Amino acid sequence: MSDEDMSVESWALPIRSAVADLGPDDLVAGHSFGGSILLTVLGERAWRVRRVHLLAMPNWGADGWEVEEYDFDGPEPPQSLTLHHCRDDTVVPFAHLALNTRMLPGARVEAHATGGHQFEDELPELLGA
Repeated sequence: MSDEDMSVESWALPIRSAVADLGPDDLVAGHSFGGSILLTVLGERAWRVRRVHLLAMPNWGADGWEVEEYDFDGPEPPQSLTLHHCRDDTVVPFAHLALNTRMLPGARVEAHATGGHQFEDELPELLGA
């Protein structure tokens, strides 16, 4: 993933390629900005993958960080979505979890007490979720 080209298409291209190779028993996880782009990709068409975890995903809408290019405006993807966010995240405010929950009402929500933006010490819990 490019740190220099943060366009949706620059990130979506490798994500599309990776998701296309996955089957219904695979679990996909996207973190932060990557989770935002993964959500966009999932909304583009039907994919075989069924389970998706979105970790510390920013909300780019009017009540979030308000960046139109990244704002998800598609229908809720059919995959089983789980939104994860740590209360002590200092990069993406915890309030973004509520915004994303409103945007994706069918998603399961997992609020973690600690772990920060990188989910330190939360990996075992995430893998079991």
